[in-house]
Amino acid sequence: MDIRYREVPLPWLAGASLARLGDEMAAPALLLGVAGTGGGHAQAAAAVSVLTLGCALSGPVVGLGLDRARRPTYLIAAAMTWVALLLVVVATIPAPTWLLLVTAFAAGCGTPAVLGGWTAQLPTLVPPDRLDKAAAVDAATYNVAGIIGPLLVAGVVSATSAGAALPAAVAALAAGIPAALWAARTAPVPGAGEAAGRAGLGADTLAGLRTLLLLPRLRTATFSTTAGYLGLGMAFVATPLVAVEEGASEDAAGVLLACLSVGALLGVAAMTRVQRAARSALRTVVVGTAATGVLLLAAATTPGWPVLCALLVAAGAAEGMVFTATLLVRHREAPSGARSNVHTTAASLKLAAFAAGAASGAFLTGGASLLLAAGVVHVGAAAAVAAPTFRRTMRVERH
Repeated sequence: MDIRYREVPLPWLAGASLARLGDEMAAPALLLGVAGTGGGHAQAAAAVSVLTLGCALSGPVVGLGLDRARRPTYLIAAAMTWVALLLVVVATIPAPTWLLLVTAFAAGCGTPAVLGGWTAQLPTLVPPDRLDKAAAVDAATYNVAGIIGPLLVAGVVSATSAGAALPAAVAALAAGIPAALWAARTAPVPGAGEAAGRAGLGADTLAGLRTLLLLPRLRTATFSTTAGYLGLGMAFVATPLVAVEEGASEDAAGVLLACLSVGALLGVAAMTRVQRAARSALRTVVVGTAATGVLLLAAATTPGWPVLCALLVAAGAAEGMVFTATLLVRHREAPSGARSNVHTTAASLKLAAFAAGAASGAFLTGGASLLLAAGVVHVGAAAAVAAPTFRRTMRVERH
C-alpha cells in the first residue's frame, strides 16, 4: 500500500485526519443518539438530513471565504470550533425537535471548511509531481476516519449510552483544532486572497458551481458522485434497520458503516497502483459508481450477516476508487483562483444529495428497501453518464 505520511506536511495530515474523524463520528452519533434517547428513527434520520443540508447550502459561501483568505487554515480552525460547540449544545441541552434540527443545521454550515477546506489546500502544499500520491493520502484520511469513527460510536454506545456518542465526536474535533492552528502558520500562497472578489460577491460565490458545470470532466465527475451520494445517504440510514433485520442490535450499524469504510480504504490503496491514474480517473468514477450500485443491490437481496458484510466491503472498495479518482479530477481541473470554491461547492452538491437520501429514511421504513433504492440510484447514475455525451467527454480527455 503505497500511501506514506511524508507525501503531505504532518500538521496538515494530523488536522485533516482528526477533523474527518470527528465528522465521521458526528452523523452516526446523531443517528443513534436521537433514536436511542426516544426520538425515533424518523426524527433521527431528519436530524442527520438537516446536518448534511446545512453543509450543502453553506458550501459555496464557505469556499469563497477560503479562496479570499490569506491564511485559510485559520478559518478551518474556526469552523471546527463552531461545529464542536454546536454539537456540545445538541448533546447536553434538552430541546424540542425544531430546536434540535435548527442546531444540527447550524452545525452543518461549518462542515464544508472542516472537510473540503483541508482538501483544497493540498495543491498549495505539495509539488505537482507528488499530487497524485498526496490525493491518495487525502482520500485515505477520509476512509480511515470512516472506519474508526462508526466503530468508536458503536463502542461508546455499547459501553455507556447513546447520549455519550456526540461528546466523543466533539472530542475528536477539538483535538484537531491545535493542528489546524499550527498548519496555519505556514506561509500563505502568493496571490492568495486576490483571485476572488473581482466579479462581485454573487458571481464569486457561484464561481465554483459555474466551473463544475462548464468544464466537461468536472461536470461528469460531479454528476456521478452527487447521484452516488444520494444512494449513500439511503444506505447510511438503512444500516440500523438492516442490523435489526439481520438479528443484531441497532448499534451494530457502526460495524456495517465500518465495513463500507474498510472497503473504501482498500479502494484507495488500489488506486495508488493504477498506472496513469490521471488519464483514467474519469472512467474510474463511472465504472466504480456502477459497481457500487450492483454490490448494494446484492447486499439488499442476499441474506446472512457475513455475506452482507463482505458485499459492503466490496461496495466500499468501489466507492473508495470513485472518491480518489474524483479528487484527482478536481485537483487537475479546478482553476487555482477558485480551488476552494470548486471543492466546497462540489461537496455541497453531493452532501445535499446525501441529505435527500437520508431524508428518505423517514418514508422508506425497511432497511433492505433503502439499500435496494441506493443500488438503483448508483446504477442509474452510471448509466446516465455512460451515454454518448459521456463518451465524447472521454475522447476529449484522452487528448
